[in-house]
Amino acid sequence: MAPRADAASSTAISDPAVEPRVLPGQSFAEAAAQRLETAWRAVSRRTTDRTVLWVPLVLIAAVLVTRNSWVFSRHVYEYGDEALNSILARQGKHLSLLEGNYSRVGFHHPGPAFIYILTIGEVVFYDTLHLTPRPYDAQFLGAMLFASLMLALTVRVVWRGFRSPAVALLAAVVPFAFMVYQGSVSGGDIMASTWMPNMYMPPMLLLLASAASVSTGRTRELPYMSFAALLLVHGHVSFFIIADGIVVTALALPFLRRWRTRVPQWQVERRSLVISGAWVAVFAAPIVADLILHWPGQFGKYIDYSTSSKAGHHSIKQAVAYMDAYWWHGPHAAYVFAAVVLTAACCAWTFPDRDARRYFGGAVVMGCAGSVLMVYYAMRGIDDITQTYIGLWSSMVVPLMLIVIGARLWTAVRATPSRLPRAAVLVAVLVGGIGAATFPQLANAYDPDPNVRQVLAVLQQRAGDRMLTIDVGPDIGPDVPGVVLEAARQGRPVCLTDPAQALFVTSKYICSGRERHDGFLVYARQPQKLGQNSTAVSVLGVTEFSTHP
Repeated sequence: MAPRADAASSTAISDPAVEPRVLPGQSFAEAAAQRLETAWRAVSRRTTDRTVLWVPLVLIAAVLVTRNSWVFSRHVYEYGDEALNSILARQGKHLSLLEGNYSRVGFHHPGPAFIYILTIGEVVFYDTLHLTPRPYDAQFLGAMLFASLMLALTVRVVWRGFRSPAVALLAAVVPFAFMVYQGSVSGGDIMASTWMPNMYMPPMLLLLASAASVSTGRTRELPYMSFAALLLVHGHVSFFIIADGIVVTALALPFLRRWRTRVPQWQVERRSLVISGAWVAVFAAPIVADLILHWPGQFGKYIDYSTSSKAGHHSIKQAVAYMDAYWWHGPHAAYVFAAVVLTAACCAWTFPDRDARRYFGGAVVMGCAGSVLMVYYAMRGIDDITQTYIGLWSSMVVPLMLIVIGARLWTAVRATPSRLPRAAVLVAVLVGGIGAATFPQLANAYDPDPNVRQVLAVLQQRAGDRMLTIDVGPDIGPDVPGVVLEAARQGRPVCLTDPAQALFVTSKYICSGRERHDGFLVYARQPQKLGQNSTAVSVLGVTEFSTHP
């Protein structure tokens, strides 16, 4: 879609034929503001549908990769969840993976899409291009590019709804800076991470932004909404309700508007419908295949969990407090939530341009729908409401609301005759982006114990020609998955004796009866004090491997 003519919309940047000149007697601030506006007009004239995708993608990816340049030099040997995901990625290389990552409540999530993202990174950057020294580095590089792409697509969606390069800049900087802020508070590394709760956040923002567009009756962003929703459903079973609830809300708004105004609302594009249908087929394929091959598959476990005493049973007050905590980490989070949402709603419904008013009004509705669904999930689905990572995705409503408020502020300052307010807004956004790019949390500190190869070699030497069998006791711990993964990569035989551990390492690495009988058994335990077991043959991290329990 080509940009609308500037005279046709109050939301478009004006582009006068004669550029303003610096006049004698102007103050330094006025002269600087005038030069900045002149440069910005030049940028605006060159802004297209492609540039609002590729420029944010390249810049965000460049920042993330530069801040995490260790992916090209550090030899990373995974442990914990990262090792377990890498075990699944090995299946992904053969296109045989049909389920998602494990859940601590005893099942796998519906689909393997996020694991395949890691697999693609490993295949492209490690196996094919040999850019990284270890497979995990390649997975991490792929995850950073994926997050950059999701944010860049969000920028494109917002720009299409407003047609302002300044608002596109806002849509790029605000979510990026917000996720850096979230990382600084939680001590994590949200933008540069392969941890699943972090990986859900950029596609959730894309879902909310594209659903806001679909809620206006335009189907151009329907493929983006379909992709983001289906991707999230693969990632976590809760998104069957949450992502689908947001989609249903977006599709319902044009019908409600039609019922109220008696005027047709939908602007249907056949190409968008075809692409969306293709996404449905692609994402449904592994879930349907798993159901056919392993009926009732994971869905039987979902039903069992949802009807058990573990699921939910929290009050609405507890659930609202849980949701509010993602908005504000200090006191009175509920007041902050109400203030931001009400401000965004007032801003959205006072846009002078009808199209912008509908788009940003839809954004507020999508954000509220996401928050309500988060409260419902906290009430009915979450087992342990003290776990603060489960609803991280819901915090993406915050930057969406801030984009609405910022876009309205921009329309207000553009209406003023002075250039100083416009320059101040642009400078503030640029400084915010640059400041966020320098934050320590953008540099992921993931650096596991590199001794996994030496520990595996010691264990294999003791096992000799026999299968190395490991008894992990009641808790597999963070270190054993790394040993299993490294043994698999080296082609060395290893298995766990407890069939229940198939949830973590898959059934491929569970010992058969004969392997348990004939193998060389070692016990992996996590004692309170390391080094006191006289039968210990090796230590990795917090785990002792010994010949006796």
